Amino acid sequence: MNESNLLKGMYKFPKYDIDTSIGTIEEELNLKLSQLKEPIAEEKHVFTHQVWYMNVYLLYTNSESEHFIKIKDVSDYPMSVAMQKVFKHLN
Repeated sequence: MNESNLLKGMYKFPKYDIDTSIGTIEEELNLKLSQLKEPIAEEKHVFTHQVWYMNVYLLYTNSESEHFIKIKDVSDYPMSVAMQKVFKHLN
């Protein structure tokens, strides 16, 4: 079972490879972003078949999107344990 089937219907934060540029993310999401230069946290999540090493960055935008959820409402959505690890750093 691939990740998309396993986590279907669950909220997830955008995730990118560590070497993805802000410009690439802005283009993909059609947003203008500003970023803290250093990660606000680092997390490790172990699956039975792989390990994720996650650097958590906080990004800001003045852009609007129908896909945005207010940070105070994110906890109302089901999230994987990996995404819960990221979310705890945003509260």
